[in-house]
Amino acid sequence: MKKYLPLFLVLLFGIIFSFQLLLPGFMDTHDGIWHTERILSMSAMLKLGQFPVRWSFGLDNGFGLPVFNFVYPFPYYPMSILSMLGVGVTAVLKLTNFAFYLLGGVGVYFLFPHKNRFLSSAVAILYLLTPYQFLDIFVRGALGEVVVLGLIPWVLLSLKGIANQNKISWYSPIPLFLTLISHNFLGVLFLFLVLYLTIFVYVNKKKIIRSILISLGLAGFFLIPMIFERNLLLSAPPDLPNAQFDNHFVYAKQLLYSAWNYEGSLPGANNSEISYQLGLSNIFILILAIYFLLRKKNEPESILKVYLFAIFSSLFLTLSISAFIWGLFPPLKIIQFPWRLLAISAILIPYISYFAFSSVRSKCQNFIILLTIALAVINVWPYRHPIRTLTSAEFMNLHYAYAQKFASAYRYELTPIWAPNERSRPTEILAPGAGAELRDVHEGEERISFVAEAEEGSQVVIYRNYFPSWQVKIDGARQALEPAQDGSIMLTLKEGIHAYELYLGSTIVQKLGNLTTIISFLVIIYLALYKKHE
Repeated sequence: MKKYLPLFLVLLFGIIFSFQLLLPGFMDTHDGIWHTERILSMSAMLKLGQFPVRWSFGLDNGFGLPVFNFVYPFPYYPMSILSMLGVGVTAVLKLTNFAFYLLGGVGVYFLFPHKNRFLSSAVAILYLLTPYQFLDIFVRGALGEVVVLGLIPWVLLSLKGIANQNKISWYSPIPLFLTLISHNFLGVLFLFLVLYLTIFVYVNKKKIIRSILISLGLAGFFLIPMIFERNLLLSAPPDLPNAQFDNHFVYAKQLLYSAWNYEGSLPGANNSEISYQLGLSNIFILILAIYFLLRKKNEPESILKVYLFAIFSSLFLTLSISAFIWGLFPPLKIIQFPWRLLAISAILIPYISYFAFSSVRSKCQNFIILLTIALAVINVWPYRHPIRTLTSAEFMNLHYAYAQKFASAYRYELTPIWAPNERSRPTEILAPGAGAELRDVHEGEERISFVAEAEEGSQVVIYRNYFPSWQVKIDGARQALEPAQDGSIMLTLKEGIHAYELYLGSTIVQKLGNLTTIISFLVIIYLALYKKHE
């Protein structure tokens, strides 16, 4: 029983500081309502048998949007299944945040040697008490980031296992695979962190690189379309503040301390915007680690420099003084908000903490650990709740205000380029033009069929948002589709009587993504069977 006590302490701290997630009601956060709309959308698509889910037929006033072609899909699969089993959508959302928040703390606990289990538990507790965690959960409602912060310790644990054992187990690529499909930006950001650590920290680099490649392959069904079909979505208006990364740099004083507020990320030093603080305990740990680093010079400290360099580099990139680097490397701009790089500090500071605590003389070690945890508790105690919790009636009013609308704060983020303007769909999905008569019409979500008697040059408009995934067969033979003027689907009819079938298929890019996932999955099966054979 005694050996489980440190892990119990980690879970206890996690439960105390996330207890709000176990209470009824919908948390009023920046993105909370969009997550509920995505859960409902994916649930509807899974019921139709769509897999992998890419499209949502009900959104954009019934015209449909390719939501999960571009929005990280992983968290929504288990949440949608729970929703389909009868768990309320608000409860599903809160339970998912709760589970992955605790999962991250447990992962950090197992990440470090257990010669001193209480030292490992202290490091894990400090990870759970990082202000950025509460910013994601209770202010931003950034579900994907919460999931990634819960998974990334297990990614590092799997890489550590490969480095120590010099072999890839079948499950080794799974944590990174899930991370890559849990958030568009943080997934890629942590991929670069993993590559950085592979180069400068881990041994058996070739095996680790192979595992990373398998992870990328498994995530291909999402990553490949997300990257190579992104140009098929509307772009943000250039004057929109959220579209300009340089509006979201952090001031150095905000890293040291900034008041805990619930508004968004605003240009300039606005006192009402969200907090970007590192946290009192984390600042204390960094100072302590640098002090010991200057006093010692051996192998563990050389690795510590790798972690410190990553932390301070990421912090530097959050400041406006780093704007020239963002200009030199345009791909950085996909992060959107420079302060997202605070997530790098959140996951690397546990390494710094472990070193700092281990370097303290044994007589003072417990005191320093308790002092650091006390600083963390005092710092984040007021942050463990949302600005308010909505009643069921308030949530339903909010839901109905956005139902059948979008799954993101801005329509352009997930809308095909052919449909720049929001419009209302008529009751009938099909609108035949002059010289066309339709009969035997069957209107489904994924498939629409009809027989048309048409004159030469006649057309029919299908009130769905045009996207290359939509395909049509005329008498069993493929024919091209084109967008109508408003972004709906335009189909040119053949002269005479013919049978038409419109259905949601896959583009070449999507098929390539699916293929890489299937091949990588077969590799996982091979690794599992090969290990069993050994």
